[in-house]
Order: sequence, then C-alpha cells, then structure tokens
Amino acid sequence: MESSSTAMIGRWFSAAFIYCIITALSGCHLLTGPSTNTVAEGFIVNKYTRQPLANVPIEVIQWRYGAFGNTHIDSVAGTFSGPDGHFSIAFDGNAKGVTYRIDFRNSRELFDLTDYRLFDAYSALDGASLTVGKPNRVDFEATPFVPVRIVVDADKQGSAALAVDAYASYLAGQSYFHAFTFVDTARTSNRTKADRVAYFVPNWHYNLSVWRSSLPPISSNSYGTSVSFTRFVGYNDTTIIRVH
Repeated sequence: MESSSTAMIGRWFSAAFIYCIITALSGCHLLTGPSTNTVAEGFIVNKYTRQPLANVPIEVIQWRYGAFGNTHIDSVAGTFSGPDGHFSIAFDGNAKGVTYRIDFRNSRELFDLTDYRLFDAYSALDGASLTVGKPNRVDFEATPFVPVRIVVDADKQGSAALAVDAYASYLAGQSYFHAFTFVDTARTSNRTKADRVAYFVPNWHYNLSVWRSSLPPISSNSYGTSVSFTRFVGYNDTTIIRVH
C-alpha cells in the first residue's frame, strides 16, 4: 500500500513537472507571432553628386521602446548596397512589442543626410521605421566626410589653458556636429601651435571658437574669454583653416 502511494505521488510530480515545462514553452511562444515575411528595398546615393554608394552595409534591427528607455535588441538581417547603390533585405518580422528599423552602418566614412519625415519620429536617430508584412521603400542619402587641414598658431595671452573648437552652426538649420577640438593646458608654453586634419560634413556652416581660460580644465563654466568666427566648408573644400 505504501509503495502504491509512493508511485502515485511520483506520477503526480512527473505530471506537474511536464505541465510546468509546457506552460513555460507556451509563455515563450507568446513572444513571437505568426511568420511574417517583410521586404525593405531602396537605394543609397551621395546627396550632392547623386552618384550611387556601393558596398555600404545595410541592417534591419529590432528596437524596443518603453517607459524606462529605448534599446536596440538585435540585428535581424543585413546586406550590402550593389554597384548601383541598390539594396534589398527580406526578413521574418514576427517579434512582438518591437519596431523594425533599417539603417546603413558606415558612420566612419559617411554622414547620414536622409530626410526621415516620411517615417516615425525616432527614425532620424534610430533608422527608418518599417511596416511589417508590407513592401517598404527606403532611399538613403549620405555624404562622404571632407578632410580639412586646421592650423592653430595662437597666443595664450597669459591664460593657463586654450581650447579651439569647430562645430556645426545651429543658425544655419543644421544638426549638431562637432568636427574638431584642441586643448592646450601646458603652463610652460605661452603660444599654442598645432597642425591637424579634421573631417567635416561638407556644405555646412561651422562656428570656430578660441577659448582662453585662467583655470583648467576648460568648460562652459570656466572663467575666461572667447573669440569665434564662422566658416563654410564646401564639398570640394581643400583650403586651410587658420586659427590665431
């Protein structure tokens, strides 16, 4: 009788264990929906020359948005643009609670100038939003960076620190872009000299500032004086920016 009860208890625990496993698997299944094939295709071109940009990596990524922040989850699919700048990606968009986005990944050589007004509000930062289960057309516009030589030859005028900055001007309706910075905090030197190559987004206006501070490090809260001027950097700009 005792062995029979033990056997029944063992069968009960086995059944309960199997039920828990099935329930857990069912819960995981709820994270995904039916298989939904989605295609995103388009072209990536140079905004200024209209020439195709070949061999640029393109990715589809899942993004999750919530009250505690927005995070990208995983890369779903990827490809490269062809000789004509064309790309096409097919992916299975079946995850729940995520937004699928497409973006190009070549930020070291190209700057994104795509007009994202046809997509959702996060697209300019996170990549163009895609509609699952429907054909999506996304055309990217970008520009190669322009190398500009910057020569600094400035008197520190008794200051302990001197900084030179170049950043895109908001007044011209552009995005923020910090192209160049140089800081000299050497107390033994009264004159700052540097010869650097910096990479700018072309066809933009830039503010260049020289900040002298009595106390390092230099920051927006430092006491000191600042002199600034504006400079337009063209697409084929080969001139030198001199800062005195």
